[in-house]
Amino acid sequence: MSRQNGIIYSDIAIVSRGLRSIGKPASIDRLAKHMGNMLGVPSWMLKDDIKILLETYEPLGFFKKEDGRYSLPADLLQILNEQEREKQANLVVPAATVAPPNEPDAVYGYTSEIDMSQSLRHPYLHRFS
Repeated sequence: MSRQNGIIYSDIAIVSRGLRSIGKPASIDRLAKHMGNMLGVPSWMLKDDIKILLETYEPLGFFKKEDGRYSLPADLLQILNEQEREKQANLVVPAATVAPPNEPDAVYGYTSEIDMSQSLRHPYLHRFS
């Protein structure tokens, strides 16, 4: 994670989303492993950056630390949940429509007359009464 000024807010957002997706307070190791899976990078590459980010922004109220595990404060969690609901509400699912057939309903072959004397060789032609 880059430490440039414009990128810091996206780093906070990514870590917040990672903590929210875990769903419970998580240690730095668990968060790094989870985010590594999300981003497709090894967790050891993210561990130091996540640790610096959490320790820097925890006093400012972005994260909560309890017994070595970090979580999101209730107000930030509420904001994330509202954003998720807004995204779900804005999703437009197109109605399932079936296209009309391209070919006309025409028969291109014919069947011969069924000979009932052949029904013993073709039992599915025999009617039971």
